[in-house]
Amino acid sequence: MTTARADSHDEGDRQSHSMTPCGSTNLEDNGVRVVDCRSETTPWMIRRLLPADAAAYQALRLEGFTRHPLQFRVAPEDELGLSLQIVGERLAGTFVAGGFAEDGLVGIAGLTRFEGAKLRHRALVWGMYVRERARGGGLGH
Repeated sequence: MTTARADSHDEGDRQSHSMTPCGSTNLEDNGVRVVDCRSETTPWMIRRLLPADAAAYQALRLEGFTRHPLQFRVAPEDELGLSLQIVGERLAGTFVAGGFAEDGLVGIAGLTRFEGAKLRHRALVWGMYVRERARGGGLGH
């Protein structure tokens, strides 16, 4: 199975997590870790989404909310009411990974780490969606 995991960006957690067998890993100038899984069988790359990705992120979320309304707790009209500035601010304040293919953003997943001595080793994956044409290639693993 091809897997990818990005480093935590919390100040208190600077330890490096094991990285993927799927490709190279590098740290861009802006501090975003990029996992490059592009090959003949896995044509995608994973990185943390930034405020500059707000339009693509919002469009992909809207696609998921519209095509699969029962799988998400957010209604499309609620997302439509958010400006790109607000969406960008949310991306800056939380961890959302994006999977990119040659034609742009094709998958998203948010991660929220629990707090407290007994829970800080746990996290919640939320808002996961992979565009239909990108499914079946391991991006969601």
